[in-house]
Amino acid sequence: MSLVDSTAVFEARAASIGVPDDVVAAMALKGWVSHGTYAFAVATQPGADEQAFLDGVIIPLLGGADHIAAPKLRRLFFESHTLTSAELRRQVDSTEQEAPRKLPAPEISQRMEMLQARIRPLIVANFMEPSHHLINSLVQCVEDGRVRYIEWSRCTSRTQEVNNIKEDGDLKIWKTDSTGTIKATTKEPSIVASLNTELDVHNALRRRGVAYEIAQAMTFEVHEAIIIYFFFELKKDPMEGFGQVTLQQVAAADRELHVRLAEATRGGFKTGPAGELPLDIHVKRILDGPELKWMLMPLPKRAAGKPTTDGPSKPSNDAESKRNKAEPNKTKQDSLKLKRLKRTPMPKKLVGCVPCNDEGQPLCFAFNLGTCASSSDCPKGLHMCCKKGCNKRHAFVACINEEVQPVAASRKRGTAAVKVDDSRPSEPVAKRERLVTGMQPAPLRSEQFPMGLPNLRGVAKLKVQAANRLYSFARRVIDLCVAMNIPVICENPRRSLMWNTDYFNDLPSVCRFQHVHSCMYGGKRKKRTSFLLNFHAQNLLLECDDKHQHLPWGLVQDNAFSEIKFSTSLETEYPSGLCKQLASAFVDRLLQQGKDIAQTPLQMEQAQRMGSGLQPRGGRAPLLLSDFKFKIDVTSEDVDIPSHISESVHPPFQGIPIHSKLISSRLVSEVGDEGEKRTRAVSTFGVFRSPFEFLHRAMTLEHPLDTPHNVDKCNLKAILFIRDHTASEVVQFRAKQLKKYMSRAAQLSEEEFRFKETLDVDVRRVLEGKRLLLFTEMAADANVGDETLFQELTEGFRLTGEMPQSKQFPAKLKPAMISVQQLRESSVWAKKMIHSSCRRVGSDPEIAKAVFEETQQQLKVEAWSGRVPIILFTDGACENEGALVTHGAVLFDPESNLALMFGDEIPHEWTSKWKSEGRKQLICQAELFPVIIAKNTWKDFLKGRSILWFIDNNSSLAAIIRSYSPVLDNFEMLVINARLDTELQLQKMRTMLQSHERVKWGGK
Repeated sequence: MSLVDSTAVFEARAASIGVPDDVVAAMALKGWVSHGTYAFAVATQPGADEQAFLDGVIIPLLGGADHIAAPKLRRLFFESHTLTSAELRRQVDSTEQEAPRKLPAPEISQRMEMLQARIRPLIVANFMEPSHHLINSLVQCVEDGRVRYIEWSRCTSRTQEVNNIKEDGDLKIWKTDSTGTIKATTKEPSIVASLNTELDVHNALRRRGVAYEIAQAMTFEVHEAIIIYFFFELKKDPMEGFGQVTLQQVAAADRELHVRLAEATRGGFKTGPAGELPLDIHVKRILDGPELKWMLMPLPKRAAGKPTTDGPSKPSNDAESKRNKAEPNKTKQDSLKLKRLKRTPMPKKLVGCVPCNDEGQPLCFAFNLGTCASSSDCPKGLHMCCKKGCNKRHAFVACINEEVQPVAASRKRGTAAVKVDDSRPSEPVAKRERLVTGMQPAPLRSEQFPMGLPNLRGVAKLKVQAANRLYSFARRVIDLCVAMNIPVICENPRRSLMWNTDYFNDLPSVCRFQHVHSCMYGGKRKKRTSFLLNFHAQNLLLECDDKHQHLPWGLVQDNAFSEIKFSTSLETEYPSGLCKQLASAFVDRLLQQGKDIAQTPLQMEQAQRMGSGLQPRGGRAPLLLSDFKFKIDVTSEDVDIPSHISESVHPPFQGIPIHSKLISSRLVSEVGDEGEKRTRAVSTFGVFRSPFEFLHRAMTLEHPLDTPHNVDKCNLKAILFIRDHTASEVVQFRAKQLKKYMSRAAQLSEEEFRFKETLDVDVRRVLEGKRLLLFTEMAADANVGDETLFQELTEGFRLTGEMPQSKQFPAKLKPAMISVQQLRESSVWAKKMIHSSCRRVGSDPEIAKAVFEETQQQLKVEAWSGRVPIILFTDGACENEGALVTHGAVLFDPESNLALMFGDEIPHEWTSKWKSEGRKQLICQAELFPVIIAKNTWKDFLKGRSILWFIDNNSSLAAIIRSYSPVLDNFEMLVINARLDTELQLQKMRTMLQSHERVKWGGK
């Protein structure tokens, strides 16, 4: 139905221009229920025959020509005539290239309400409501009288359409039509529906059914019969030897159904004899036909390969041709897709790496750079190293130049580190678990034969020999380090048979064993690891406290390669936490021995850049002077560790200088006098320098940029002048220059006044106290070569286009990213974002005063009417990286003097869900949670009331106002919030609550 034939659109337009409801009802009695019927109420054009319009419309409806609604009826008649003429012209001149005809929003709403009333208890909302683009596509099919197949991926929801911030419905593209004429057309939407599961497909088809009903092409009930037919065949148990019907077969059958519908409606869409919709009368016949049944028949299963009867064979030759290896058949399209994927542009820090693995599965760049919040594979890709040929479960930052994670952790601690060798076996060969019966790797060693079983042959024997060579090399390194007093650590699982080999007998007396559980350092399984050291490492003593869950041992599926592996091979890599502690143990030992820490290549590169006059950004520059004079380590047990030392600090932190700051804290395990194990915390506090000490020490340092060649010529000239002249000579020179310019200012005052009179009023107000002409002379004396500076100060400058060169900085061309027209189109939302991001809005007294005056003005004109609003405060807190997350709210009703409040810790079910993505800071979620709790708890007080709502978090406030957040956990709460808003009919006004105005929850 077009706009001119819609009753809902006609009634909405009549109400918007002020036509009384009784007049609209009288028009309906005469059959004037749409723009199309009212346009032909009288046989004349608007304004051509006024008397005919009076006799045919005004007098019958209003009773007199001087009625107050007469001009409104004339206006409505003119609009109806214009819209009808335009619709007829569109139908005559329409082409295939035109965008789908849009069904008016009032008409969509009216039809949706009628459908909702008919199909209850089903609710057409959220994922059930089709997008307007889907509806308009089917409306166009009805207007053209032709069936077009709508792919499942295009059956999007209204929620996707609203939340898709990249979608630009007004974006036009230039395209030629069938006649060769170039014209602007609407760009097709880029959003697609999710089809990952059978439920997603079912929801997409149901949205299509709703859209068919709204477009008046097929009733919802008939389309629901199609869905039931397809899913009945999909879930039917097949006969023995046959596979289950697949979604690919259902998709093919759905296409065939629409082909048959197109054949049945070649003559156009016609309603049935009993008023059925055009496609309803053909669906049942097609579903009963044989075409779809043949397409949905279960297919025979593929025959399994014959089991081999050959005996044990020799180890396969490594040089076997790759063509003989079984690999899945790849089509030409798969090869092209993989080729295109491998050409994906890489981030600057990952140049030279690969964007996907050999199977074409994409890799997560954020994980490889160490910035991904997810702890496992995420939608961006697999969490695997993107270094070509690596394919291991660690990030690229830990694999640079074939580094392992301990090497990377050592470099982060500021030590130069290099990996000597990586010729380790691909799988543990000394694991004691190989002796356990069941699904385990074949044993290669035993307690009786720790050097290798005597009956080993082939690959197994080669593995053991390679491992023994590595063990022998490790023992030689240990002996060398002990002799030269170099810290050394050798690691292997506690139950490894490596410790029983000949290479680890008769160890030097200075060597000791320390045992840890890797799960205490971030490991996923309870793996007990032993360290052989020639020094005592207090941070390598933690054993499992059984306060966390462990993954099972045995056969597991590796998601990266979709293959079954032994879990022991997945635990060969060190957890990142253990790598950090290993690096700390080495660094602490080196410092105890009084040895200097060599600069890492990264630090040397930074020093070189600073030596050439390029200062690194942020915290990348080397630290010249530490904030702390010295550091103190304190061991404590079962006490709270303060973040700062105050006068009232509790033991054992007494004696540390006041105002010292907690730098780090770690758990260590110690053995008591009676052999019992105790876990204690070792805290490091930094003692600040006094201001005088800091200044005195800073004066003795030399900054890398404090060299003459890093100073511009003007400043260097001034420095040399001060160096080469006495203080009195410098004072005389400065006084002379000041006197000169003060004299010129007096001489130019009248000319300055006349010049400012020619400026724009707003510009003159800004430049009122500026001496522009004097500034021009001073700039010329200082050899400032910016020729357009004075003009831009007085006349302004363009926000778009190429800026003229100032000649004060090196010329650098930055290409434009968007056109001027795109900038104008984006200004609708950009100016709001700029205003909301301006931090001065809440703190600037001038802006605050203007807002207050505007509020008072609105109150005078009764902008706020009705009952006095409720005042509501909500707040949340997240402490200790998410260990304690609390929330609360305070409600005050000035009308009844009612005051309510609540406050509690957020349930663990919610916080654990928020942390599942790897988040530690949950403040945004903690601020949103009390909003929905307050609405749900105080429904009776809030329903229908206006509210002054105070929220003290910018991101939460913006998310509630927009009712959207890209974070799924936040969006889930926003959906609940929107449902409560609709249920309670709230009229909210929100504002930011400054930090010093927060409600004291513990106060009275």
